[in-house]
Amino acid sequence: AWPDLHARTDGHPTLVGAALRGQPLDLQFGARVRAYPDPVRDTFLTLAVQDQPNLRATRAAMNLGAQDFARILSFLTTEGLTTETGRAYAAAATRDALAQIHVHAALIHLQLARALPDEDAWPFYDRSRDLWEDADERRAARAARLRAHAHLKRGYPGQAAALLDTLAHLSELAVPHAWALIGVGRYQDALTRLNTLSPHDQQVSDALAARAVALVYLGRADEAVVLADRISGSGPDAAHAASVRAHAARMREQWDAARRHSQIAADLWNLHGDDEAHLTELGMVARAQVGLGADPGTVFGPLLDRAREIPSARSRLLMNYVMLLGTLGQRPQAEALYPALMQALQEAGDTLGLANVHINRGVDAHESGQHAEAAAHYRAAITQLRGTGNTRLLGVVLSNLSEIDGNLGAFEDALTLLISAGQQELVAQIRRNAQLQTP
Repeated sequence: AWPDLHARTDGHPTLVGAALRGQPLDLQFGARVRAYPDPVRDTFLTLAVQDQPNLRATRAAMNLGAQDFARILSFLTTEGLTTETGRAYAAAATRDALAQIHVHAALIHLQLARALPDEDAWPFYDRSRDLWEDADERRAARAARLRAHAHLKRGYPGQAAALLDTLAHLSELAVPHAWALIGVGRYQDALTRLNTLSPHDQQVSDALAARAVALVYLGRADEAVVLADRISGSGPDAAHAASVRAHAARMREQWDAARRHSQIAADLWNLHGDDEAHLTELGMVARAQVGLGADPGTVFGPLLDRAREIPSARSRLLMNYVMLLGTLGQRPQAEALYPALMQALQEAGDTLGLANVHINRGVDAHESGQHAEAAAHYRAAITQLRGTGNTRLLGVVLSNLSEIDGNLGAFEDALTLLISAGQQELVAQIRRNAQLQTP
């Protein structure tokens, strides 16, 4: 009858009784905890804010000797507040109560953040920002970088970007922040973030690689290749440089060059053990192989199976596969994959990918004469493009939408937007395909 009872109480008899009586769980422990000496109370609170308590870090955060800490932990266990491993019973109720005492909660989190290893410290730094000192800001930046990198490695660029958006004032996080922004399609924002670096730091290879990738995704292929050619070696930056050359070749439909450069990039990512980047780049190899005549299902199928546990790689592979199917006239197969694609893009936080899907579906409906459906997809794409800085895609959407509306003035305005962004070749292509009578 009470499906969440154990989750709320951890089965602790005192708390179960309180929950069944409808009493706040905090009242059962709160008064007792507040009556304890400060070291005992704060040790309990420090344990309660951790899902998996780090006893060594907790002892260091409380500045306790080993013997004193062992006595306190034994006392808390005897009192029925924690297990022998230090895990607090019904920790959620204690955290809710602690959150009401903002400054004291921040101090508990800060002391713990200072004692934890860098890779575990960020959530606690995040909850104690109001109390950071200069040394804390430097170490918090390292912890944030590691946490963002972990999000990117797991295939969640949206989480990495959201985290680093809150630290945009720290120049030492400019490059990892730019990569996170690129991961969610905010290419113009990535360029802006890189511009906060000093002139010297902008010439370092990781900054050059990030700028080149952002530029090529904005359609500025020539500028991107010039930067990519300045990167040498066999590290991750060289892999990005090869990928940029491949992307530029794909834009020109130079499929053999695209396949060659993408394979080089994939091999470099494999060398460095980056599964997400390796699979994503192999998807680009597959795209080039289809351009050279291969069957899409044959080259994409095995890659999609390998990418099941990596959301960002799977979403990009699916998107390339679905768009290829549409381009090749296999629209029923493409339609069947759209739900899985949209879910994968949402899980990865890829707003630009979602915009691309809406554009693709809008074009399909547009060409089939289903203008109302096409317009709905184009408007959804405009919503997803907000904040991405992708003038190229915005211009395409606006020009397509103005065709449906029969608005020649809006059509010309969209093409002017593209011309100002250096997209002359795209403008010429749009004019060739336009259904409007343009000057």
